[in-house]
Amino acid sequence: MEDSGVDTHDDAHMFAAYLKSGKKLPPLAMSIGDPYLLGGQLPKGLAAYERKAPPYLGGYNRTPAGNPEARRLLLAHTVRVHKLDQYAVPEKDFNLHLTSATGTRGIMHDFGRYVLDRTKKDKRRPVVLCASPTWDYAGIFEPLGYTMQFWPLKPEHDWFPQKQDIEAALTAIDNNPKYRLAMIAVNAQHSPTARSWPSDILHQLFTAATSRGAGILLDDPYFHVSVEGFEPASAVTVLLEHLAKSDTPTQAQRLWCRTESFGKAFVCNNWGIGSIMGHPDTLNSLAKYTFEWAFHRESLRQWAMAHWITDPACDEYLADQRKELKQKRTMWTDALRELGWPTRLTPVGEVTPYYLVAVPPKYAAQKDGVAKWRQLLMDDAGMLLSYASIEQAGTEADAPYLRALLSGSIEVVAEAIRRLKKATIRYEM
Repeated sequence: MEDSGVDTHDDAHMFAAYLKSGKKLPPLAMSIGDPYLLGGQLPKGLAAYERKAPPYLGGYNRTPAGNPEARRLLLAHTVRVHKLDQYAVPEKDFNLHLTSATGTRGIMHDFGRYVLDRTKKDKRRPVVLCASPTWDYAGIFEPLGYTMQFWPLKPEHDWFPQKQDIEAALTAIDNNPKYRLAMIAVNAQHSPTARSWPSDILHQLFTAATSRGAGILLDDPYFHVSVEGFEPASAVTVLLEHLAKSDTPTQAQRLWCRTESFGKAFVCNNWGIGSIMGHPDTLNSLAKYTFEWAFHRESLRQWAMAHWITDPACDEYLADQRKELKQKRTMWTDALRELGWPTRLTPVGEVTPYYLVAVPPKYAAQKDGVAKWRQLLMDDAGMLLSYASIEQAGTEADAPYLRALLSGSIEVVAEAIRRLKKATIRYEM
């Protein structure tokens, strides 16, 4: 969990200290999204395809686009699921590549480089706009020279985005002569608020980007992670509809990239397998960037993933997962309300395995109160939650909330609830 003398994640330090303390309760890692520590397992069907994959695919990949058979299967599947051919022509207006054990984080980094290279004549400071609380986009883009600008998601609006908040953030960038909007990061099935953004918000964001010559990053790891009975809006469908408009600038066709990590839906973050979508020219450029820092590999798992996702058994698996996610989110909401959390602060949510838990007022009012309450949960209940915006505690992206990961089984969520009650964790504590 922790290497002495090595700068490790806070989670590792907290886990190590907890284990050394000799406490009897085994720790529950309900923090940054590692279902393995909560007993998560690879879907049996996916594991079976991994065993069936041709052994010769286990070496380095000779094509940067990914295993051809897997790529064609997943392109056809993605076009069908999102109905993309109603607005654009596959392989002409857009294409699909596969990550090669590099994960989608590395591709986002390469897309950030690509956007900077295409706009480097503009000497103003490039800005990435994204919602807050948020995932660690800053950790990718700030080292490249970008500045982050956040627009807030608020509990009083049940965490749904508000158009006026987006416009206020855009105006702040536009009014600063030293800044330029260079990219908008869109996480439509939003982590950690568990809200799926409506189409009109997506249109607003895409219009803001294309009218300013900015890039668009679609981060879509949770499109398939939703509760039973809910149909999320497809960000890539809305984007292609937007790009098909006659008044959309031509350069906008090449200034977008969609990443979809398959690890979130299928308990295989360690595989690093996902899809990348964009204009064919953009994808070819990104492949060159990626080759500078990684050899292409993992064709075997690309093959397994493609055959699994296009197997009807995968649809059955996802249906079961949606039913279970709805049950877990409802259980967690009911428990928090029983422990005093106000209804207005505990929307059930419809996507992602994350749930934002408001820090009790007594702690929220203190200096470093969020960190203190996080430590109390670890010490008294053996539960490790993460900050609302991972890696960004104490920044303007942070909020007085902790994110709870509900990707364990129903039994794990029930155990977490039991621990909260036994440790007398309450909103008014």
